[in-house]
Amino acid sequence: MVRDMDKQNIKLKLGKSIAKARIAQGMTQEAVAAKLEIGNEAMSRIERGIVEPSITRIFELAKILNCDVQTLLGEATPNLNDKVLELSQKMEQLNTQEQGFVHLQSLQLIEQLQRYK
Repeated sequence: MVRDMDKQNIKLKLGKSIAKARIAQGMTQEAVAAKLEIGNEAMSRIERGIVEPSITRIFELAKILNCDVQTLLGEATPNLNDKVLELSQKMEQLNTQEQGFVHLQSLQLIEQLQRYK
């Protein structure tokens, strides 16, 4: 069972994820609210994590924001696979030399963090 604090944290992260996707599309809260046929304040409350959107609403948001549902939910409920996928997607945007650099730096950072445990 998900504790109340965990639920609130998930709502906050989901709201931030929705806001991030909206901004990436260059859309205003008002524009998204209009497409969802909800009020501006309702959209603001979703993004601030006050209101938890239904799964249907999350699918609608993904369509409007031109992203997949996992993009919206991924930050709200990250697990190791989600984090690896996110890094992989970011690294695909780099050239081969940059990918090698990021890979090496990541390994070195992990080794340093493990030493401090």
